[in-house]
Amino acid sequence: MVFAGGGVVITGYKGQGMSVIIPATIGGRPITAIGEYAFRGCASLTSITIPPSVTTIGRPAFAGCSSLRYDLTSAATSLILNNAVPFFTGLIIAYIAVYSLLHGSLFAGLLKEREREKRLARRSGDTPVPLVSVVIPIRNEEVSLPVLLAGLEAQTWPDIEFIFIDDGSTDSSPALLEDFKRRCGFPVNIMTNVVATEENTAETGGADGKGTFVNRKQRALSYGIAQAHGAVLLFTDADCVVGPDWVRVMAQNVCVEHTGVILGPVYKETMPRGFLHDYQRFDHMVRGMYVAAAAGLGAAGGGFGNNIAVRKEALDAVGGYESVPPSVTEDAAMISLIRKNTRYDVHAVYDPATHVFTRCEPTWGRLVNQTLRWHHGGLFSSDAVTALSFGALALLFLLCALCFPLAVIHPPFLIVPAVVLIEIIFGNLPAKIYAGKSLPLKFPLFLFLCFFIEYFFTLLTILSFVGKKPNWKR
Repeated sequence: MVFAGGGVVITGYKGQGMSVIIPATIGGRPITAIGEYAFRGCASLTSITIPPSVTTIGRPAFAGCSSLRYDLTSAATSLILNNAVPFFTGLIIAYIAVYSLLHGSLFAGLLKEREREKRLARRSGDTPVPLVSVVIPIRNEEVSLPVLLAGLEAQTWPDIEFIFIDDGSTDSSPALLEDFKRRCGFPVNIMTNVVATEENTAETGGADGKGTFVNRKQRALSYGIAQAHGAVLLFTDADCVVGPDWVRVMAQNVCVEHTGVILGPVYKETMPRGFLHDYQRFDHMVRGMYVAAAAGLGAAGGGFGNNIAVRKEALDAVGGYESVPPSVTEDAAMISLIRKNTRYDVHAVYDPATHVFTRCEPTWGRLVNQTLRWHHGGLFSSDAVTALSFGALALLFLLCALCFPLAVIHPPFLIVPAVVLIEIIFGNLPAKIYAGKSLPLKFPLFLFLCFFIEYFFTLLTILSFVGKKPNWKR
């Protein structure tokens, strides 16, 4: 043994006993450490009791003690675990550095997109006026369709055609569309039952010509786009609400510079209220923030399919819509294809005129299914940039959730969720400001939802990796 800093270090053991009890003190001095190789080769040693005063154990201290079992007091166990502090601290620092870099980059991308939008808005009067084809798939939407049709009829853009693809509606939707066609001042093309009359997997598609369209909406869109005459394609859904300048501002933004795709914001309707609905409004805002931020970084891989404008020549440059890979998130697949394979850019806008509203899901089960489908589209995207960036974010949120049980053995792990929460708050404040009245959330609720979304997102990641499959859109 040796004396060090007022304590005693056990440096070796020469006895033959099968059971060893290390005393708390020797000569009035506490035993504070067991040196490296102190008990090496003691094959007969079967148990050892270590006192709480021991704060350090050399890693190979018990090398060759093949019969040994430990009898550690809880205090000694805690102290031994504390020897891993440098390792744990390194993990915490590395996590915070990576997360801060990712979120800092996204924050910069978001601000960059917003500044670009403001700059181009000052030149909007110079934009040529192309024909815009508004493509809308519908199926049994008699409740929400009248509101959408009223918004479409009020559009201020002078050159529009509306293309509706009715996927076998059995309610009064076809009659509502026919009435709209009679009174509308714009050309209206209603395609009826073109999807429902054939098997959903009958038509092959995808970049390699071997896949099949995996959801009815993707197939319906392929029919509608084939009938479009406009230089700009604008997409929304039958359960959405649009403002009178929606077509004008989306078209003006997609027709400038080298833009091929414009991603518009989508918000959940402001009523009804309640935590389920408030969370969906917040969730949509956050997803919209990530969409805009990724676009600002030149890495757009997703968007809301019910508010996207596409320059027709950009879609033609990749072989048309038939070249979009089969996907449960067909909009993201189209965006990634154009970004990777053409000279056109993908950008996002926040102008209030471009805001589109859609209904909240009525139950948590429906919400989980909807968001799980988006999660699948991101995690398992065929686009490497999308899969890696989305996967990195999912992994970081998952590791953040694991920090709570790890804090039991090392409390500083709680620093991680605290830092993540702060960055989520500050990262989403601009998006909340840009949303304006479209996102009526009081600040205390906004703060709580910033915390809640980490763990809802983690739940979706776990469900995705354990094989939970979402229901396809119909």
